[in-house]
Amino acid sequence: MAALVTEEFEYHNVNYQRRLVKCNKDLCKKCPHGPYWYAIVKIGSGKPVTRYVGKNLKSDTLKFYSENPEKVTTYETQS
Repeated sequence: MAALVTEEFEYHNVNYQRRLVKCNKDLCKKCPHGPYWYAIVKIGSGKPVTRYVGKNLKSDTLKFYSENPEKVTTYETQS
């Protein structure tokens, strides 16, 4: 199991997923970890790009990525 999606929705052409993720350490007794939120955007016909958002999904984060979907594909973040 790489990731288990526990919640998913779309907001202004950006998909959001809450995932439980496995760390792949053999002796880890806390797996899966999370849940963590991810933003997923597909620019043109290319492969979807996933960006870690955080443990909590805030309304200002939704607004930021919906107004700036290209920021999902870069390392620039909201200030």
